[in-house]
Amino acid sequence: MLAPQNSLLATHRVVTPDDLTQLPLITAQQNVINTQFAQWLKKPLTTLNQVATYNFHQNAARLVSAGIGYALYLNSHSEVPQSDLAFIPLMPELTSNTSLIWSNERPPSAAAKFLIDHVYQCQSRH
Repeated sequence: MLAPQNSLLATHRVVTPDDLTQLPLITAQQNVINTQFAQWLKKPLTTLNQVATYNFHQNAARLVSAGIGYALYLNSHSEVPQSDLAFIPLMPELTSNTSLIWSNERPPSAAAKFLIDHVYQCQSRH
């Protein structure tokens, strides 16, 4: 969850589904992400007060900074994009899996090979 640094929510250690019932929320435009949030909430997002949507995390941050609402935001591993914002983790934790897929019928480009090798290195560290 992305919240204004000076908000009451920013003082919370975690955000639970009950914390979101009355908040103006900024949600992702991607259906797959919203499906994950709905499963986490155990109810459809349409039951919440959705005031805006975003397609990039930077846009969500700008909307939160402008006082539009609080962003349902999955990206906890990146830095908070602006100093006037706070990231509060969700509880229970919500994680998302990503698949990296490529064709075995032709060799990957040098850039793709670098990315694949980097992903394997990161996986082996965890």
